[in-house]
Amino acid sequence: MAPTLANQGPGVFGILAAIIFVSRQVLASVEVVGESMLPTLAPGDRLLIIRIPAGETGFARAVRRHLITRGALIVLCPPALLGRSVVKRVDGLSGEWRIWGFGEARVLLPVPEQHVFVIGDAAAGYGPFVVPPVDSRRFGPCPLETVTGRVVLALWPPPWSIMRRPQTGLHGSTRVSGLHRTGTIVPPAV
Repeated sequence: MAPTLANQGPGVFGILAAIIFVSRQVLASVEVVGESMLPTLAPGDRLLIIRIPAGETGFARAVRRHLITRGALIVLCPPALLGRSVVKRVDGLSGEWRIWGFGEARVLLPVPEQHVFVIGDAAAGYGPFVVPPVDSRRFGPCPLETVTGRVVLALWPPPWSIMRRPQTGLHGSTRVSGLHRTGTIVPPAV
């Protein structure tokens, strides 16, 4: 009798179950719902993220140190937004100096230990915005434990799709991949 998936025994099903379990614990899909990051991320875009474990164990700290790097897109729940998840770009790490505030009320301050300074890709007055985007320039640096994931891939629309919006970045460069995008997200419906 030829081997089939059904007669391979519990080994194959056990391996498949383990793969599914681990991927659901490590990966998540989120959908963009806000327009604060236009033109680089639009409502309806779907992103794949790697979850960052909560807590202060050595493992969680090591994962954060590896995944939270300058320029990375991260998912976080800033305390100032009362539990609302957002995707922002990491602009400053602990000990680095950043400008907080907008317009006349700007000040250069260091990012505190165990915090991250995040910004949106949209600029004030660009497109539909007449006020600055809500990011660390407005609510300050965020504690590292509020970071829940790192964006690794734009799932929808795919880069080769005709559904891609032809967009130009703030400095005239064309968007090339989902890794250069950020915005407000909600967890997928279950």
